[in-house]
Amino acid sequence: MKIKFLTFLMAVFLLSACAEGPTPYPTLEPQPTLTIDYQIVGSTKNTYMVVINPKDNADRVRLQEIGFRLCQNSIKCMVWFWDDVNKADTSYPVDPDKEQTLIAEYTSDLYTATSELKVFTLGDPR
Repeated sequence: MKIKFLTFLMAVFLLSACAEGPTPYPTLEPQPTLTIDYQIVGSTKNTYMVVINPKDNADRVRLQEIGFRLCQNSIKCMVWFWDDVNKADTSYPVDPDKEQTLIAEYTSDLYTATSELKVFTLGDPR
């Protein structure tokens, strides 16, 4: 008698838990289109290697937007930028010879709520 009663209660409990239906997924709002051409040429868990096509020096300001978009779902993240696909390095860690051809580096850390964009030009210390 007790086993039948417990089985009945368990069945009622399971049916009531499943009666709610699936949890609806939140609707994602579309993100604006970036105004700079870029291509991801490599990635690891927390690092992206990106080749961009800056039309002028003002386009480099938009690197922050690319870095933010790529790192928005990662706790700690790095984005390395090159302006020539032949100079880009898709291995991790980056080869020191290829590191000298970086035009920018974006780092983001959600634990400390910081992000930083370093833009390099020839002759600047790394």
